[in-house]
Amino acid sequence: MFKSKIAVVDCDNFFVSCERSQDESFLGKPVCVMGNNDSCVVARSNEAKKLGLPMGYPYFKAKDEFPSVIYLSGNHSLYKKISRQVFDILRTYTPDVEQYSIDEGFFDVSKIRKMLKLNDEQIAQKIRDDIYNQLKIPVSIGIASTKTLAKMATEVAKKSNGICVLEDEEIEQFLKATKLEAVWGVGRHTLPKLKQFGINTAYDLVKTEDFWINKILTKRGLDLKYELLGQIRNPVNPVVQLPKSLQSTRTFAEFTDDKQKIKDSLMGHLSYLCAKLRKHNINAQGLWVMLKDKKFTVTTQKFLFEHKFNSEFEVQKKMFELFDDIFQKNVIYRSCGICVYNIKQDEGQQIDLLEGQKFEKYNNLSKTLDNVEKKFGKGYLKLGRI
Repeated sequence: MFKSKIAVVDCDNFFVSCERSQDESFLGKPVCVMGNNDSCVVARSNEAKKLGLPMGYPYFKAKDEFPSVIYLSGNHSLYKKISRQVFDILRTYTPDVEQYSIDEGFFDVSKIRKMLKLNDEQIAQKIRDDIYNQLKIPVSIGIASTKTLAKMATEVAKKSNGICVLEDEEIEQFLKATKLEAVWGVGRHTLPKLKQFGINTAYDLVKTEDFWINKILTKRGLDLKYELLGQIRNPVNPVVQLPKSLQSTRTFAEFTDDKQKIKDSLMGHLSYLCAKLRKHNINAQGLWVMLKDKKFTVTTQKFLFEHKFNSEFEVQKKMFELFDDIFQKNVIYRSCGICVYNIKQDEGQQIDLLEGQKFEKYNNLSKTLDNVEKKFGKGYLKLGRI
């Protein structure tokens, strides 16, 4: 009988695994990848976890308390590249892959059983082998009737041989053994609400009447309950949903009141976001500029254009005007950022002749910039100051 099953592929300690794929000397050693400006730990190897080094721990403390750990600056261009390669391998099995995050994705394993003439566990093992042999990235795979159960099965897989297939007849015992905080979809704000009603395990949750779950968690909670019972409420969706906005911010390595330095940083953020818009063939219509001073006071200014854009050359002048409106002399700033919003698919737009010529020029400049960076690497070219 045909039985639908959903698989979750989750790259193990992804940032660390990416670094190890480039340098095998890191294998078997405690390794941590740092966040923006090397401020704190954002990824840990299993060896670093066993030492007790917490996630998010400040680097200035970690380096003294855990001196045996190797600390690496994050290389996000590498992580994105390897992420694309992982998903390219998954799509050789099925085009219907839903990318959930940079290191995690869902697909319906039942759709490829007949083609491969393998059972679910064998398919999972073949995928794990392909990804590791080609990229040196270890992955864990959970398989179950729904996304929620498959996600939870993946956590079991990480603690065993990297694969966990949860059969329907095993669901009840699995839920009884699963603490509420381990349920995918129960967050820190939801947890105390449920525990207040004596709901402490996944099994307690599915045994709670629909009326009370709806009262406590609304429809989202009901969907969670029935996903735990093996009924699909959140199917695999390979169609990428357009974000409402894209944002890029970063804290300065040293706080500053240098106006030109902040403008250069904003230009970098804008270029990054516009390159992302072009890559996904989408446009934005709104632009938002943010400054945060050392006292954490945030000032912003935004503007909604009459036309859509995906080129930094089209909107950089307006960006600097917005910046000038909120920049204050003799104020020390800790960070800045750009947000583009009102994002829409690129379907062309009506522009008058003169505007069209200018638009084409900006578009060609942007494409040239993309091609140079694709060939020589990100940041190879810097835009001139205004």
